[in-house]
Amino acid sequence: MRLTLSELAKLVDGDIIRGPSDRGFTGMMALDVAGPQDISFLGNEKYHTQFLTTQAGAVVVQRGETGGPEAVALVAVDNPTYAIGAVVKRF
Repeated sequence: MRLTLSELAKLVDGDIIRGPSDRGFTGMMALDVAGPQDISFLGNEKYHTQFLTTQAGAVVVQRGETGGPEAVALVAVDNPTYAIGAVVKRF
């Protein structure tokens, strides 16, 4: 199954902060092991260091977060931990 960035944003009721809306993803993984085809999330600040070096294709983040590697697409939501549940169900 493939999920585009725009579909991800709609699924989690979020806003695309960075990245092309048609970029596609095929799975999800933790920040520290994710690759360019994976979606991940930053749900706790103790993982912020992993966020700064992640290879994930997209990360679901708290509204207001704009950091992380430039190549990583960002989708901002009110609660990343809650939002990622919808992604788990989708995959």
